[in-house]
Amino acid sequence: MRQLKVQISEDPHEHEGYLIRELYHLLKARIETRMRDADIAIGFPQAQVLHELLHEPGLSSAQLARRSGTTAQSMIGVIAALEQQGIIDRRPHPENARVMQCYVSEGGLDCVRRARPIADEVIERMLKGLPAAERGRFRSSLRQCIDALEQIPLHQAE
Repeated sequence: MRQLKVQISEDPHEHEGYLIRELYHLLKARIETRMRDADIAIGFPQAQVLHELLHEPGLSSAQLARRSGTTAQSMIGVIAALEQQGIIDRRPHPENARVMQCYVSEGGLDCVRRARPIADEVIERMLKGLPAAERGRFRSSLRQCIDALEQIPLHQAE
């Protein structure tokens, strides 16, 4: 049996991809745990939906799925749970009744009012060691990385 050798010149835990993944998972876990401790019954995916709907009310579940990078099937479950909890309302689109638009309900606004300070506090503690100027560069670097990735086609043939 032939064994392939791949030269890895750096500690895999210092690779940028690993560090981004680790940052995301730790941030998500800390925020979700703090929200559970405060009896806020939403997780990170639900919070992302609320965030999107606050900025652009009336999105459909398909639009929310594309924006969050999940499948339409997964988003249907997230939307159903939020609607059942009274956090969002769904109404038929005025021009296409088959499309259901999502809106943050009064209960959802209350949830956001309680959850947002928790998320902000976790993020502030995460960034605490960065001076103000460095925070701006960090945000700018993240945006540049996102913009660069958006320019790469999803498939080789594109």
